[in-house]
Formats: sequence, structure tokens, C-alpha cells
Amino acid sequence: MIKFQDIGDSLADLIKIKAGLNLLVSFNDVADAGQNYCWVRMRPSRNDLGWGFFDRSIRIDLQFHISPNGFGEIRHSDYYEIIDKLDAATLHCVKIAERFLPVYDTSTIIFDNILTYSLTLRWTDFADLMTPEDQRELMRHLHLNLDEEP
Repeated sequence: MIKFQDIGDSLADLIKIKAGLNLLVSFNDVADAGQNYCWVRMRPSRNDLGWGFFDRSIRIDLQFHISPNGFGEIRHSDYYEIIDKLDAATLHCVKIAERFLPVYDTSTIIFDNILTYSLTLRWTDFADLMTPEDQRELMRHLHLNLDEEP
């Protein structure tokens, strides 16, 4: 089962390493960072399929805040470079922990000089519903007779 901590770590690696963006990555609200940063918002959903299987999807919004240059302006061409790098980094899939999850769609918008890059990941997950005590109970009733031939 994929954990949100793994998703967050992978997103930070995607932004900093794979896309090569030298930005502070925050999962908490940043009132005034005083530097260029990316704020991450995750909106998960889960559909129970029964027997411990779940269809899961997560909409990820990456909001990029760039400080004004020496002339007090924010150039949208800087945001276009970020979009190109993120498109290349999320072309087919995103690696989360030991799994590769397909990227189903991406969208971008620049509003109020803030770039929002959104992507959706979907996968089927399994949560083992048996506790270790339940598993030991099953093994307790296992009998092997190795002396008899079939």
C-alpha cells in the first residue's frame, strides 16, 4: 500500500532532482517564504473494491511562487521553463516508492503570477486486512504428513 509520506518524498524528488528545479518544496501553507518555492496540495480519493483492494486516485496541485526580479516583475517565461521541465519529468509515469504510477492528465494555469501545475495519478492498491495474529491462527491449523506417499 502506498503511503502519503512516500508520495510526498517522491514529489519533492521529482521537483528538485528529476525536473532540476532549485526550489523549496512545502506541503504546509507558506505565508511568506521570501524565496522561490513550490507548495504541494494532494487531493486523494479511494473506491473500495472489496477483499482489501482499492481503486485510488490522487490529484496533485503544484503551485509555483517566483519572486519578482530586480525590476519588480514576474516573467511568465520563467514559468514556461518550469512547465517544460515538469512535462518532461512526468511524461509517462512517476516513481512512488517501489512502484511506477502512470500520469493520466496534466494541466497548467498561470493566475495572479502563480503557476499551478496539476497532475492525476491512478492505481489499484491492496491493504492486507489480516492482522499478524490472524495469520498465526491460520498457520496453527496446518498439518503436514510427510510419511505417506500419494
